[in-house]
Amino acid sequence: MDPSPSMIETARSLYGDSHPDTEKKGIEFILSTAEALEGIESQSVDLIIAANAAHWFDMAGFWRRAAEVLKPGGTVAVWGGGPVTVGAAVPGREAVQAAIERLEERISGFYEPGNHIVRGLYRDLVMPWDAEEGDPVRDMFVGREGLIRWEWGTDTEGSFPSEELYVTHLQVDMNTLGRMMETSSPVIRWREAHPAKVGTEEDVVSLLRKEIQEAMWAAGVKKGEELKLEGGVSGCMLVVKRTDK
Repeated sequence: MDPSPSMIETARSLYGDSHPDTEKKGIEFILSTAEALEGIESQSVDLIIAANAAHWFDMAGFWRRAAEVLKPGGTVAVWGGGPVTVGAAVPGREAVQAAIERLEERISGFYEPGNHIVRGLYRDLVMPWDAEEGDPVRDMFVGREGLIRWEWGTDTEGSFPSEELYVTHLQVDMNTLGRMMETSSPVIRWREAHPAKVGTEEDVVSLLRKEIQEAMWAAGVKKGEELKLEGGVSGCMLVVKRTDK
């Protein structure tokens, strides 16, 4: 068994009831599914936030439960990050971007619906007004006309390209890049399907690193010099209000 503490145990030790400093206690951490929101009283919550996670929810069930726990006029805010874009200052930028896109092609067969939803910046996320006629949840939230949508790193109306979604201009070395890519759920599923290739030159992460290195070397970066990438992600936030009923 992994002896390391879970995220919720760590959070409780830092800010919850298990913190030794009584002045830093006060935040209650509850582990629950998004569709159940266990341990929360009806009409007791002002704001629900889903951080880069709503694409994995049963959104129909989530909206029903959110309508129960939110106070009248309460808010749901969900945000997520989309595809990676390489920074303009990176040597061989176009070739590096092409290498990332080839990775996406290699793992495309391992995308699940949630991956497609977040990559599409939640344009296909199920919303309250998508419920069937007669479903009371339709009347518990403001309609489509009341949706607030912001986008980052896109050229669409409502975008704020000069602002950062979270870490829009992250600079990483190749080892960090590899570790980040290894946490991608399609990469994890690809590796589960190809266990003999994990860590070899045929691993999709190994291929990505090799192609990025070759692209940057071809652009004039000296071999042996530490390679660093700078880039960002597009992203979006959706804000929906519960009605005052």
